[in-house]
Amino acid sequence: METATASPLLLELLRDYQTEDSPPCRANQRQGKTPAIENAPKPLDASILAPEARGPPRHVTPLAQETRATLPTHEAAYHLNLACQTMRIYACKESGPLRPLRISGRLHWRTDDLRRLLLGAAA
Repeated sequence: METATASPLLLELLRDYQTEDSPPCRANQRQGKTPAIENAPKPLDASILAPEARGPPRHVTPLAQETRATLPTHEAAYHLNLACQTMRIYACKESGPLRPLRISGRLHWRTDDLRRLLLGAAA
């Protein structure tokens, strides 16, 4: 039977992870040996999990200057100040103020409908 050998990179990562203050397994935690708070894993940055939390998409044309007939979901959501997932729910449940076009399996939102909705909301 062959034994598996760990790569040097994996061994280095394991050495960095297993310090004297942090136990290598949950069995030590059950015995009361918990790692120090400063060695606890850091929480994930929310911008990694939710791209729309990072701010506007890179290339957003103001809606008044937009020449395209339709916009992808992330741009339409930016103009309406909504999360992308909210727009997707509108499309799935057909419950929102707009109806998307499905182009090659992707959602696109009519620019004229977005303008109409925003002008109606401002009036």
